[in-house]
Amino acid sequence: MTVLALLLLAVSAFAQDKLPVDIPASAAAPADQVRGLRMEFYPFDPNAPKGLDSLDEAMTFVFMSQPQLSELLDVPAVDFPKNARTAPDTVISLGDYFFGAQAFAARKASLPARMSAPIGPRSVFVLRGFFNVEKPGSYNFRFPVDDGAEVKIGGQVVLYQKEYGGMFPDADPKYAATVNFSKAGVYAIRITHWDRGQELGIHVYSDLTAAQPGAFVLLPILTGTGGSH
Repeated sequence: MTVLALLLLAVSAFAQDKLPVDIPASAAAPADQVRGLRMEFYPFDPNAPKGLDSLDEAMTFVFMSQPQLSELLDVPAVDFPKNARTAPDTVISLGDYFFGAQAFAARKASLPARMSAPIGPRSVFVLRGFFNVEKPGSYNFRFPVDDGAEVKIGGQVVLYQKEYGGMFPDADPKYAATVNFSKAGVYAIRITHWDRGQELGIHVYSDLTAAQPGAFVLLPILTGTGGSH
């Protein structure tokens, strides 16, 4: 085996052997935070010849822009499209993606035109919510995404998946993160989801509330109103 091959193997092993992310006790959110999953859609022009060609570009675009739509979704988990891995652009629009086909049909007049268009063109949006950690400890998460995402929990980056090329199996190491919580409480999750075109999808799983060791279930997002901010 050549030196280059050995080096590539070492880099690959290092990439898969991610260190746990420690969430400080001070990151716990106040108990009266708004509950639900807030979706922010950013107004990238799908007819532009270039732009949003990487997660890095998407992060800069979000930082420099204002959301075109910001809405609280009545959903219990990050599961888009619901119970599916990908959404063919010939079947579903961005509005269907978030709201569901039946709910979206009655909303088209009040949503940006891009939300009514097929998923195909590049897009970027941010999801913000809260979840509960009943006991301190170390928990495992999986964030299968097409194409890329930055995920923050308690303000700490736990995933920065910028590889382009569709969604791989849920158990792929690139989607995995181990998170240590030193204190029970409510924690914020913030996801910047970037899609370079065609199909897209994102789901958040964890063993935080799984009934059996080693099992993964959708991470429950707190719903209902706990106050305002």
